[in-house]
Amino acid sequence: MNAMPTLDPSGGYGPPKSLKSLCAPVALAAVMALAGCASSPPLRYYTLQAPAIERAAAAAPFAFALQAVRVPPQVDVAPLMVREGAASLVALEGHHWGAPLAMEWRVALSTALRDAHGGIDLARAGLALAPDVPVLRVDVQRFDAEAGARVHASGVWSVGQTEPAIALNCAFALEAPAGALPADIANAHQQLIARLANQMAATLAGLRTGREARCPG
Repeated sequence: MNAMPTLDPSGGYGPPKSLKSLCAPVALAAVMALAGCASSPPLRYYTLQAPAIERAAAAAPFAFALQAVRVPPQVDVAPLMVREGAASLVALEGHHWGAPLAMEWRVALSTALRDAHGGIDLARAGLALAPDVPVLRVDVQRFDAEAGARVHASGVWSVGQTEPAIALNCAFALEAPAGALPADIANAHQQLIARLANQMAATLAGLRTGREARCPG
């Protein structure tokens, strides 16, 4: 059966529109949408855990339990966050932490105490704690990055022990220069965690030799 002629805007009759001409704009829009998806850059993931190093040959490995690490909620998100100006935070879309930020901190700090200082994190291993095992907690109250400038981390870490009874709270404030790329920022944060591990290890070493518990520095 022949297609019925269509009425054009002037009131006359013109040739019928084909199905192909009607669908062309829809198909073009779909192709453009798919092209946009295909051109999206892949997600890149970063970690606070430093590259593996040869473990410290400590005379006697020491036990500790890193129980908890808290981080500021405004940066506890998947994308890396950088400070822009005095009051703005910008998410680096497409550049994410490999795990929730608090977990990244905990694993990185535990690993630094193990690899660089010979410690054994009983909490990470899920082992029971003896009364003389120092329990560590970290409250990161500020975690900043300025691309091409610096990174900053500050807060309080604590060590508690049952036998002998110890309760010590230590403040920390650390900075390091950082490049402009997301990988530069992650590497600079790794340096801060390594330095914090050094501070904590120094205090723990004093406890093992019977010295009075004191904060480093």
